[in-house]
Amino acid sequence: MIKEQAVAHKLLVAMPDQAGGFFEKSVILMLEHNKQGAMGLTLTHPSENSVHDVLQNLSLPIKDHLNLEQRVMVGGPVQADRGFILHNKATRWENTVTLNEQLSMTVSLDFLRAIGEDAVDEDYQIFLGYAGWGAGQLEEELKNNVWLFAEADPHLLFETPPDLRWQAAFNSIGINTNRLSRVVGHA
Repeated sequence: MIKEQAVAHKLLVAMPDQAGGFFEKSVILMLEHNKQGAMGLTLTHPSENSVHDVLQNLSLPIKDHLNLEQRVMVGGPVQADRGFILHNKATRWENTVTLNEQLSMTVSLDFLRAIGEDAVDEDYQIFLGYAGWGAGQLEEELKNNVWLFAEADPHLLFETPPDLRWQAAFNSIGINTNRLSRVVGHA
């Protein structure tokens, strides 16, 4: 049995044979895992919306000189209107949770206002929606080897383009996806 605390704040990396659907070649930063279920943010699916679009939709002021074309990420298929901001400093915004020494999450408008005012001096990524699992669902997927674990790495989140994050996550755990097979042999 996987302990809930062992999954929280780690990366789930989709196995190569998880083809088709939302989770194909996905990397998910797990935020929570307990007896009621689990939730995380998918790091591999940029949306069509930019940070500028989000601020504009919320009627937040944006300084004229700012280039806010960074893509907002689709955090998952659940509650696409719910926003999360991952950032790399333990700064205290109104609603900030420290995930580890290098990564925090904020779910408040003060961070978004600061972006529009050019007052954010840290790396960040905005997500809309999240990936969710009901009670026991993630445990079953882990038992069936649908996912591998990797350590959450701010470099992967803030410096690696979304389309390269899946392969980078496998590289971080020393696995070559071209040599990975789910076929079991018998001697």
